[in-house]
Amino acid sequence: MKNKTTIPLRLLFLVIFSIIIYSCDTTSNQKSNKEQNTHKQKNTVKEEAKSYTLAGQEIFKDKFNVSNVYVIDSIVLIKNILAGSTKAFSIYSNKNGNFKHLLDFGIIGAGPNEFESQVYYTHQFELEGELKIWLYENNRDKYSLVNLTKTLQAKKTVVEKSIKIKPGSSYFDLYYINNQTIVGNMDNLAIKMAGLNFYNPVTDEFYKKVEFNSKLTNPKQNDLDYTQKVYNGVYANILRYHPQKSKLVSAMSSVDRINIFNTDGSTDYTINNDERQMKDVLYDANSNNNKFYNIDLTLTDNYIYALYAGVSKTNYYEANYTTKIKIYDWDYNLKYVIDVNEVLNFISVDETNEFLIGTSYTEEKVVKYSLKDILN
Repeated sequence: MKNKTTIPLRLLFLVIFSIIIYSCDTTSNQKSNKEQNTHKQKNTVKEEAKSYTLAGQEIFKDKFNVSNVYVIDSIVLIKNILAGSTKAFSIYSNKNGNFKHLLDFGIIGAGPNEFESQVYYTHQFELEGELKIWLYENNRDKYSLVNLTKTLQAKKTVVEKSIKIKPGSSYFDLYYINNQTIVGNMDNLAIKMAGLNFYNPVTDEFYKKVEFNSKLTNPKQNDLDYTQKVYNGVYANILRYHPQKSKLVSAMSSVDRINIFNTDGSTDYTINNDERQMKDVLYDANSNNNKFYNIDLTLTDNYIYALYAGVSKTNYYEANYTTKIKIYDWDYNLKYVIDVNEVLNFISVDETNEFLIGTSYTEEKVVKYSLKDILN
């Protein structure tokens, strides 16, 4: 991918936050921390994780406007960066890890079944009979279910239903649990971020927030610009949902921590790789000591895949490091650590055909890695 592109602001949610983090002080809640780490005594025996180094194969070399690649059953779905693009998405068939272009869809515009220029999808797919995907347009407060099977058949976007979200939601990742429950995390447009924010589309009410385990004091809590630049970077996280396991998994960027929630918002477990408590983590917008930890997250039936940097923000932007992929089982044990030769920003996995696809807008390429000799 040789052509430079302009990446949408909200796409760089975690990256932007790393620049604007400022000195804060917190207080801890030791009782809460203890409660979060009582997950059914599953982690009583620790096994040492197996380490691997993988070299990948560059793919989709003819595509210049790629922000993410998702492997979904029999297809690969590409989200195009929309600088000069007229279609938001490209679909390729996925046959034994070989890809063939099928269709571009998602016209950018204001007409029926057309999308805003920064449409997002949220890693939520439905595979019962027909393949479907949820799309979220933040600026339009619109959440839509697109039938990809029928879209391929009709050669045009087929939207099964759309839900109007209450204005001012400021969601980043968003998931449909049932017809009365939509849950997501919050982006830096929110005046006060929370770990989870629950919304009932029937009553048009936000009915529950799950706060982070941190007690920061914001002296200008009603000043959105100040809050974005000073405090919200502390809470940057990626949220994913596994419907069969009824789990919401949140990977933090500013601390080396992954939180697992039940769909009612209760905490199931916290994978805490950071010896510091939140009260001990000092943030300084002008310091190069701040680190990126978890950059992306993918959930499968067998594993939790966390894309991990663990480097200072300076190194992240200078791209003089390579990322790791940490693989946890659903008992929350770290099983594998994979070093790759690229600076990846997003990952997606096909465990049936045993491969992983990584997207790098830093290096402007998409890379495929074989997992055949790794996963048991």
